[in-house]
Amino acid sequence: MKKHYLILALLVIGNYSLTAQIHHFEIGQTLSQYNYKNSLGVKNNQLTAVSGNKLGLFFKTKKEDVIFGLSYQEQNARGGNRTQIYKWETRYIGPQVKQFYPVNDKLQAVFSLGTMFLLEGKQYIDGAQIQLKNNKEFNGLWVHPAIEINYVIVALQGLALRLNYQLNPAFKIGNQGAEKLSFLSHHIGLQFNLLNQNKKERLDEE
Repeated sequence: MKKHYLILALLVIGNYSLTAQIHHFEIGQTLSQYNYKNSLGVKNNQLTAVSGNKLGLFFKTKKEDVIFGLSYQEQNARGGNRTQIYKWETRYIGPQVKQFYPVNDKLQAVFSLGTMFLLEGKQYIDGAQIQLKNNKEFNGLWVHPAIEINYVIVALQGLALRLNYQLNPAFKIGNQGAEKLSFLSHHIGLQFNLLNQNKKERLDEE
């Protein structure tokens, strides 16, 4: 099933790329804090963040300061005690819309809103593997707003390399069952931004 989702996503991107320009591609690492409560409402304070990958491909729209695209991110964590070790490895994918608020020609503030669903999820308990696709606290539809900061590191001919930081909470929409889960993620990475000529000229002047 996950292969079908990936094929569909690639088809959507490929079809849209025929009529729209790519704005940027982003790649980086994410650290996600699991905010988990069991069926009794007790929070697990033994969980620690584990780094994961983040990818994104975004396209220009008719509005210069608004873009949309597809975002992929991994939400990983580990926990345990002296007698038991467990960890989670999850992969989410979904559409995202971003709006830019330039501070100057190199610095941007960005607000975004996206949705995502579980592409693949596994839990390991002392080496034993459990699939999470049927677990209500992980699957279903998620909403993730984000605040971002972008800063131009290098501006080349038609391309800007930006340092990107994102603060990204995520919440499930609908029934999570008896157990409750949300994420708070920190992303840091690079954006490869395709520039139009006017933007290239402004950056060259700095």
